[in-house]
Amino acid sequence: MNYNSPFISMLETIANMLIVSFLWLIFSLPVITLVSSSCALYHTTNKIIFGPGRGNGVWKDFFESYKLNLIPGIKLTLLVIVAGLFVAEGLWTGYQIYKINIWGMLYMLLGILVSAVVITTIVYIPPILSRFYASTLSIVRMAAYFALEKP
Repeated sequence: MNYNSPFISMLETIANMLIVSFLWLIFSLPVITLVSSSCALYHTTNKIIFGPGRGNGVWKDFFESYKLNLIPGIKLTLLVIVAGLFVAEGLWTGYQIYKINIWGMLYMLLGILVSAVVITTIVYIPPILSRFYASTLSIVRMAAYFALEKP
């Protein structure tokens, strides 16, 4: 059997994706490490499975990226949780005021707009953390810039 055939290469990629997804699930179980594990998932998927560097192995690259981004990832996860709670509270308040008068509808529309920007920023945080070494504030600033530039 030819182990360099396109079919075997495709099966290898699928198996690596399954392994990385399982690792992400296991390392995301403590909710506080969600950004770190998502960063490691992005790094491993982008650079190892689809990129030119396939030599180190999926487990090793995932774990190295996870270790490297653990502390900033925990800080960013706490920030994401707080931002999510503020957005949820703002939307809930807007919904309650929405039922009363027209100003509530404007408040609700503003809340939906702000929540869309915050959610898009949250989605950009793990890839940016994977690519750049910067402070927590700089990571959030870059994520907000990319979220507003390419929503």
